Order: sequence, then structure tokens, then C-alpha cells
Amino acid sequence: MCLAAGSAFADSLGNAVRDAVASNPLIGEAGANRRAIDAEVDQAQGLYRPKLDVEAYTGPYKYDRSSLADRDNREWRLSRSASVVLRQTLFDGFFRANEVFRQYARVNGAAARVLERSEVVALDAVEVYVDLIRHYRILELADQNIAAHRGIVARIADLARGGTATTGDRAQAEERLAAAEAIRADVLRAL
Repeated sequence: MCLAAGSAFADSLGNAVRDAVASNPLIGEAGANRRAIDAEVDQAQGLYRPKLDVEAYTGPYKYDRSSLADRDNREWRLSRSASVVLRQTLFDGFFRANEVFRQYARVNGAAARVLERSEVVALDAVEVYVDLIRHYRILELADQNIAAHRGIVARIADLARGGTATTGDRAQAEERLAAAEAIRADVLRAL
């Protein structure tokens, strides 16, 4: 019976740990942080790609040149301009490579935080589960102890009615029964 109960507890313990790890918000937060840092790795790798700047504007401006005749001077004209610039960095002193390496190190650190938080939550779940099993076992023993003390109180009551035991013996047995019931109440409070 003990072996069957142990394997049932092992299955339930595995489920309890799995549920605790899956539902803990701290682990979800650490996982989200790791995914955010993954995106920063993509940004760092983007430093190797060429950059394309496109700029265009249009609008009025006041044309004022003293070298022009007065009729062409100080008038508003419509201006338009557009430019496209493509840039590719050839060498930057290993800044890009170091930035990518730094971001990968941050990803590894975030992954370690996810693992660490998962292990702490799993350990807490195991500790709580083992404490519950221990308390239920103590409660079971307390119930057996109360049953044994009730039997003793009943036997002493029979002996006291027959004149073999004294009322002091009976009072002592009843006090021990009360102490056993108090211990059971303490165990129940601990649950």
C-alpha cells in the first residue's frame, strides 16, 4: 500500500510542479523579457545591413538675392527637393560584432533567469507538496492516537466502575486524550 501511495504522490507531485511552473507570473515575465531581448539581437544584427535614407520635401521659400534684378528678388517660389542616400559601413572598429555578441550574452542571461525562476518555483511547489503530505500523515497518526486514547479512557472507565482503577487514573487518561485532540487541532491549523 505504501508503494502505491508513493507512486500516486509522485504523479501528483509532477503535476503540481508542472502547474506551478506553468501558471507562475514571474516565469511568464522572465520569458517575455527573454523574447524582448531576442528582438534586440535582430536589431544588433541589423547593424550589418546597409542603411537607406530617403528624404523629400516641397514648399515655398522666399527668394532673396541682391545680385538679381528687383523684379526677380524677394518673391516667394515653390521649392522641391528629393534625395536617396545608401550607406554601408565597411569597418567600425568591431562595434557591430561586439554589439551582436553583447546582445547574445543578454539573451543567455535572460534564459538563465527563466531557468532560475522556474527552478525556484518548482522547489517551492515540491516543498509545499511534501509539507502537505507530512501534515496529512501526522494528522492520520493523530487520529490513530486519539482512537487509542479513547480506548484507554473507556477501559479505565470500566476498571473504575469495577473498583480496580481510581478516578485519578481516569482523569489522567482523559487529560491525555484532550492533549491528543489538541495536537490534532494544531496539525489542522498548520494545514
